[in-house]
Amino acid sequence: MTNTGTAPLTSAKVTVTLPAGRGLGWGLGWGVPGIPDYQLNVLDVGEFRGTLSPIGNALTFENVVLNLAPGESRVMWVAVSARAGEPEGYTALTFDVGGMRSFSAPIHIKTPQLSSEFWLLPWESEVLLSRGGAVGEVGVIAVNVTGELVGKQTVEVTLPTDTRLVWGRPDRSDHLPAVITDNCTTTYPGSLSDDKQTLTFDNVELVLPDLGSQSALWVAVRAARDAPPVVTSLMFYACGKAWASGPVQVAPEAV
Repeated sequence: MTNTGTAPLTSAKVTVTLPAGRGLGWGLGWGVPGIPDYQLNVLDVGEFRGTLSPIGNALTFENVVLNLAPGESRVMWVAVSARAGEPEGYTALTFDVGGMRSFSAPIHIKTPQLSSEFWLLPWESEVLLSRGGAVGEVGVIAVNVTGELVGKQTVEVTLPTDTRLVWGRPDRSDHLPAVITDNCTTTYPGSLSDDKQTLTFDNVELVLPDLGSQSALWVAVRAARDAPPVVTSLMFYACGKAWASGPVQVAPEAV
């Protein structure tokens, strides 16, 4: 965190909240007795013991020493782990420091990948969307991991539920399909599902001729005006497997 005020910040109350419905728990061993870790670590300062909320989704730390002059920053963290079988994707914790709320760095929940002739890896950079604002391009990187020629694929892309992300560009109808593009800049029209949550692209040429070759695939999305602040990801489905895009953040209102 950074002290953006004009006065020194010596200490503050800190509350850290887990995202709802993502199967995260406190500590390094989800659900293992005795392992939950209710501790906040502040770099170059020390450790602070937290109080668990009644429903277990938040930790509160009183009088956390920060010793921050105006403009100075301090790194802090807690330990979390994911429940076995939790779907792949991105999310984030919420930190409230002295009444200032912000997301943590994106958390990538990963699932073991079975053998496949190619992988879809998330974009490393985070896509930041503002409510009712400009479109963002969200995607994955396809990588040939066997050296075998990869044939044409059917690719499905699904929006995360309960996030109010929508397809396409602000000047077009939400009902129009977005496009998916590989590294040869070929575009593919998609078919929209009845619930408008999924786009399907047939006969997509990934252009992965040999071992280690890569191509990029992406779709255009934007956040509706009533979208809640969240860190999330889209899901790409290909070759019978599910793969998360890079992280997507709908920015909270400026405080």
